[in-house]
Amino acid sequence: MNKDGKIFGKVNIIDLLAILVVVVAVIGIAIRFTSVASENVTNKSEFTYVVEIDDVRMFSVEALQKKGLASDKQGNILGEITDVKYEPKTEQVIIENGETKMVEKPERYTVYVTLKGNGKEASDAYFVGENTELSAGANITMYTKYANCSGKVLKVEKK
Repeated sequence: MNKDGKIFGKVNIIDLLAILVVVVAVIGIAIRFTSVASENVTNKSEFTYVVEIDDVRMFSVEALQKKGLASDKQGNILGEITDVKYEPKTEQVIIENGETKMVEKPERYTVYVTLKGNGKEASDAYFVGENTELSAGANITMYTKYANCSGKVLKVEKK
């Protein structure tokens, strides 16, 4: 570095740092938007999976019972609704003597939606839609013609 703060007489140290920041940002963006899972896709498969949607009103249950296609927020098809079952929502409450008891929550239901969809199978995961991962316990948001809801994947079966 010379007395003017230039390296090799041409490049300023601040310019060098700015170039390094840009290079690191480009590498970071490339890594972020390059899906490792999509590189490991072995084949396309058909999946049946069950999503538990908790604490909904009868209006939502009836809307889901109309079946049809379910998609994600971007419009990618997650699958076709093939079955809808529901039961009264129960929750744990503490009663007067300090014990806990399960009681039904009025006018609220837990819904079990079965979907059938085509997706990709990777070495360690299943995917439907564009990149919605299917695994037990995963949260999933789906949009149908009549209802929008979020739930938890309970089980996944590959056909």
